Parts: sequence; structure tokens; C-alpha cells
Amino acid sequence: MKNLLFVILIISFSACSKDDDPTPVTEKNLEFELSFVSGSSPLQFDTIMYTNAAGNVYSVSRLQFYISNIQLIKSDSSLVTISDYNYVDARVPSTLTQKHSLSESGHFIGMKLQLGLDTAHNKSNFLPAIAENINMVWPDMMGGGYHFMKFEGYYVDGLSFPGFAMHLGRNAYVANCVISHSFDLVNGNNKMKLVMDLNEWFANPHIYDFNIDGNSSMGDMNDLLKLSQNGTDIFTLQ
Repeated sequence: MKNLLFVILIISFSACSKDDDPTPVTEKNLEFELSFVSGSSPLQFDTIMYTNAAGNVYSVSRLQFYISNIQLIKSDSSLVTISDYNYVDARVPSTLTQKHSLSESGHFIGMKLQLGLDTAHNKSNFLPAIAENINMVWPDMMGGGYHFMKFEGYYVDGLSFPGFAMHLGRNAYVANCVISHSFDLVNGNNKMKLVMDLNEWFANPHIYDFNIDGNSSMGDMNDLLKLSQNGTDIFTLQ
């Protein structure tokens, strides 16, 4: 009798702990890992080793920016919005991996995003008053809101090494990026690499030359326009 009771208990326990029919995973996430190159060379800070389309040899000391309005492009060209804005500092690893919840899975043919902030967010004192946002404030006397990007370093000019500051801001100069890349997203976790090519800021459609266009963009509307238009193809997906 005791042996029979023991067998019944074992069978009951096995039935309760049965896991050969798990609950299907329905959560959908997309994780971006951001990385940076200059042409074919990975970014190394504080080393004069990169050459842009104008022939300027330069280094990188600072790279901070916002990306906003990330939208995935479906096969029928409809859009799935996954994020409003994110702050990135290329020197801070914790900002280089960003995870987003998805509303749907399936096949996609590309992605849209803005390098900078849209008009709803680009207002003086609008973002939370944390150190990162305060550091990116664009002066009210120059239009207010926030820097979309701070890209700084040094370049070779004869025997000297002047600094450059490619700062981007103001609503008219947000860079609208479209990335063509086919991919499939499934339930669960999906991972992709989002790569910025720094040389593209100085290339297409405008050649930006520190010796001609200047080494500081912030107060020059023509320079801001060049940078914003060059910024439309700075990203690739992998």
C-alpha cells in the first residue's frame, strides 16, 4: 500500500512539473549595438590617424549626439515606430547598447531615424535636467534647444594641430537618415549593429574642408546645412 501511494505521488509530481509544452515567447525586442568607424578604420580616440574626403588628417576627442524617431520600414513601406529619443556618448559604453520593445515582428527593408531631436523635444529646458542633457544645451541666443551632436578633435595644418568642433543643432538642421537594409525580426530578442562612419560627415553631398569651411560650425548656417545634409547617410545596419 505504501509503495502504491509513493508511485501515485511521483506520477502526480511529474504531471505538475511537465515542461514539454512551454508558453510561447511573445515578447519582441530589438537591441542596437552602436559602433564607429572612419572609412574602414574603427574609432580610436585621441589619435591623429583618419583622413577625410578633403584630405584633412584628424583625430577624435569627443562624439556625443541624440538619435530620435527610430522607425522600421516594412515591405509595404509602412512604418513601425520604436523610440522617441536616445542620448549617445561614444566614450561611455553604457550608452552604446540600446534595447527597444517592438509592436510587431516580420520582414523589414530598412530603418529611418533622425540624428538630433525633433521639434517636440528640441525646446530649451524641455528634457530632464540631468548632466548629459545639460551638457548638450544650445544657447538661447543662438536659437535654443539642444545640440544634436558634438563631434570634436584635432587636425593637421602644416606643423600645427588646431582643434575642430563640428556642432549640430537647431530644428532646420536635423539630419534625416534612411538606411536600406533587409532583415527579419522574430519574437524574443533581436540584435543588430548600427555603425556610424565619421568620414561621411565630411563627404556626401558636400566636401567639408576645415581649411576652407572652417573648424567650428556652430555659428555658421552654411556649415550647419552642409553637415545636416552630409549626415543623411552616416549610418549602416549590420
